[in-house]
Amino acid sequence: MSKVKTPQQLGSDFQVDLEKIFKEFRTKFPMNYHRFYDTKSAGSYLPEQPGDHFVTWAGKTFLIEAKLSTVHRSLASPKALSSGMSNGQAMSQILWSRAGAHAVVIFKDHANGFVEIWPGAYVGGIRNALRARLDELKCWRRFHVEHLATNLKDRCV
Repeated sequence: MSKVKTPQQLGSDFQVDLEKIFKEFRTKFPMNYHRFYDTKSAGSYLPEQPGDHFVTWAGKTFLIEAKLSTVHRSLASPKALSSGMSNGQAMSQILWSRAGAHAVVIFKDHANGFVEIWPGAYVGGIRNALRARLDELKCWRRFHVEHLATNLKDRCV
C-alpha cells in the first residue's frame, strides 16, 4: 500500500517534473536551467531562495516559481495566493522582473491536473497588496498537465 503524500511532497514532485522537462529541453534547445534548493527541504539552513528554477533560453532569463495546491482549482481562487506564496517569494518575482528577467509563476491544480502560467511581477504585486485578487484574464495559459512541456516551450521561445 502506498503512503499518501503531503501537499508539500506533491509540490516537490511537481518541481521535479519541471526539472525533468528542463533536462530534456537542454538536450534539444539552446537553454540551460538551475534548480534552487528548497529552503524547507534543507532544514531551513539556507536563506529563502528567489524562486524554484532559473531558466535561460535563447538569451532570455526566466525566474520560475512553481506552486501546487490540493485545495484550490486556480491561483485566482480566494486565498490560494495568500496561502501558497510568501511575501519574500512575491518580492522576488517583482524584483527579478524589474531587473529584466521574465518572472513566471506556474500553478498546478493537483486534483484536476490543470496548470496555469502567470506573469510573476503581476502575481507578486497582487500578493503583496491588501485584499487584492488575481484577475483570471491575466493568466497567460491554462491547460492540462499532459501538455506542460509543449506550453513551457511555447512560452519560452
